[in-house]
Amino acid sequence: MKNKFCLTLIGLMLFGCAKDEPYAWNKDIPFATILAQTGEKLVLMDFETEW
Repeated sequence: MKNKFCLTLIGLMLFGCAKDEPYAWNKDIPFATILAQTGEKLVLMDFETEW
């Protein structure tokens, strides 16, 4: 059982991430428009703050 878990974990780490696909950032679209267009999907936000 432990071997299956370890193999599954290693498989997810090796093949689970798309390494060659850049993420399409929407910089010129207002956030309210993005929320309205996505419907029930999750929205990834990235912002920079200065402390």
